[in-house]
Formats: sequence, structure tokens, C-alpha cells
Amino acid sequence: MENANDDRHFSYPNLYMSLAEKTFERLGKSSYYILTIKRFLVNKRQGPYQYQVIVLEKDQEIANVVIESEDKKQLLTKSKKTGIALLFKRRPKVKIEDVLMVHYKQDRKKSTPWEKESLKNLCKVYNEVLEEKEY
Repeated sequence: MENANDDRHFSYPNLYMSLAEKTFERLGKSSYYILTIKRFLVNKRQGPYQYQVIVLEKDQEIANVVIESEDKKQLLTKSKKTGIALLFKRRPKVKIEDVLMVHYKQDRKKSTPWEKESLKNLCKVYNEVLEEKEY
């Protein structure tokens, strides 16, 4: 059975407030952030499905793209790889340990819509991007 919250629309004001207040920084401080934002604009059962990827360097946005599909919901891995590729294309000498990746999902069943990617998983995705030469 689907949750009643599945039909609510994505709230841009909630996202903008969270970004302005930098609530993602509560998960850790970093010089570089890769933010992935899950935006299902209609609901979980109807596209388009989007992930926005924002790359920050010392509070300055250096990249911002949207990944979209009309029928595929599974866009998180692609958004992770895109974020890493965007960062290392612009800053090739960055150490992966200096990067924090966090994911925004409005309907997360926790006190915060943000969740931190583990360094282990971040390194795994980084190595995949290197192997695939995606940047």
C-alpha cells in the first residue's frame, strides 16, 4: 500500500529554505559538496522524474544540472556519477576525501530530508567514473 504522502507535489519553497539555511552542512563540513535533489514533480507513480545535481565549492555553485526521465525512477546512481564527473572536470586535483555528497529527498522518513553518502560508497562511485572516463 502506498503512503498518502506519495501524491503530494514537490515543494520548491521547502528545498529553497533548506538550501538557504545550508541544513546539509549539519551532516559534515567540507570545501566541496555534491548535492543530489530528488524531484518527482507530479508523484511517485507518474513522471517526469528528475534529479538536480548541484556542485558547490566553498559555498559557491560551480555546476548545476538536471537529469530527467519520463519513465525511469532510478536516477540516483546516474546523478552521483554526474556530480563527481562535474566536480573533477572543473577541479581535477580535488581529493575525494575533501568531498561530501548529500542527497535530498523531501519524503524521507527522518528528521532531515538530507542523507550523507558514506566515504566508502563515494570512493566506489568515483572509481567507477574514473574507469568509465566520464569526465
